[in-house]
Amino acid sequence: MKKEAICQKDIKEIEAETVSWLICERLNIKTNSDSYLFSYLQNNQKLLKEISIELILTTVGKIENIILKNECNVKKSSKSL
Repeated sequence: MKKEAICQKDIKEIEAETVSWLICERLNIKTNSDSYLFSYLQNNQKLLKEISIELILTTVGKIENIILKNECNVKKSSKSL
């Protein structure tokens, strides 16, 4: 059971870091996430089969929608001034 919990933690870590990396890449924010992901996955290749690409992409989409919505609100507010 303990081994499974560690595995789930590792899966969540990779999924979260991948979301962060994708968002930052799309916003041209430079990070070290690519190096971190590479080294993490190189040492834990079994995790590749467990990662949910659907969850990662859905989460990225939701975050991007929030960012776009906020940008639109900022533009509307600045036009009102």
